Amino acid sequence: MLNDVKYNKLSNQDVGISILRIILCFSVIQVHFPVNNSTFVDKLIGLCGGLAVPCFMFISFYLFEDDLFHLNISKIKNRIIRLYIPVVFWNSIFIIAKDAYSIFTTKQFDFKINQIIMSMLFSHVSGLDEPLWFLISQIFILIILVILFLYMNNESSKIFILILISLFTFYLEYSGLSYYLFGSAVWEVKFTLGRTIECMPYAASGILFSYFHNNFKGKNKIYLLVILFSITYITKKYIPYVEGFYYNGLYLLFAANFICVAFIDFPIALPREWHIMINYIGARTMGVYCSHILVGNLINRLFGNQSFYGSPFLDSLIFIACLIISILLYQLTKLKKWHWISNVT
Repeated sequence: MLNDVKYNKLSNQDVGISILRIILCFSVIQVHFPVNNSTFVDKLIGLCGGLAVPCFMFISFYLFEDDLFHLNISKIKNRIIRLYIPVVFWNSIFIIAKDAYSIFTTKQFDFKINQIIMSMLFSHVSGLDEPLWFLISQIFILIILVILFLYMNNESSKIFILILISLFTFYLEYSGLSYYLFGSAVWEVKFTLGRTIECMPYAASGILFSYFHNNFKGKNKIYLLVILFSITYITKKYIPYVEGFYYNGLYLLFAANFICVAFIDFPIALPREWHIMINYIGARTMGVYCSHILVGNLINRLFGNQSFYGSPFLDSLIFIACLIISILLYQLTKLKKWHWISNVT
């Protein structure tokens, strides 16, 4: 049972963001464990999967804008810890599970110290929990913005630097410099650093939309959505693709902005209990995102020859299993010694 404080907190959260988180989380699973058919729904989910990281980055910095803009150092430190604990926790679980499987099947210990070091620094080690690079990139971006904001005397200068950063990253992308700088780096490093550059505009746009949020309500929000959709179409049709690390380009920026702006403050009428349930599930999507590779690989090994392999049912099974794990881990936070577990769910 939820206590009154948590009940009220969940009922007051933006249900549109929670719905978007759930959709994006499921689409990420679909990308990593794709289905074999190509129905309209599959294509739609696949499209969302390509936009999941940009949208997640937008939402993350949209929600953290106030503390970042006002340099709330205590909150910023807690945020970095909140992002890094899952990296350590889930990579450690992955390493233990991988070594246990190796010992069971080959009678050999698969422990590699360099894999552990790289997974804790960049979290994009082949065979481990590679999607956790996203959390490392968030930390890098957060640190970069804090350092820059320390030298900004007013909010106007911070807005200017966010716009300048976005323009500079697109220069790096479209000039080929970003891919040139990181493309030849080792596998464990190049994707995390390259994608950190590519994700800067999503973080910046999330902060900017949060800052100007009150100016985009009602008709103004509709006008903004029309503009974003139009630019998304134009950039998709006329701006050529440049080689990168999968999250580069103007199209993804405006498409992610369009989706996030559409879902934020989404006018949906739901009973309070449904509102709370959706927000509770949305709050547990961190655990789903962090554990879906491990759970999906385990299900594949146990039931890989089943008829539902490569079907939407498999992705649904992975999502549900990961959600249950995330909820169970979260319940451990009721024990004082296990309060830190809340960071991994």
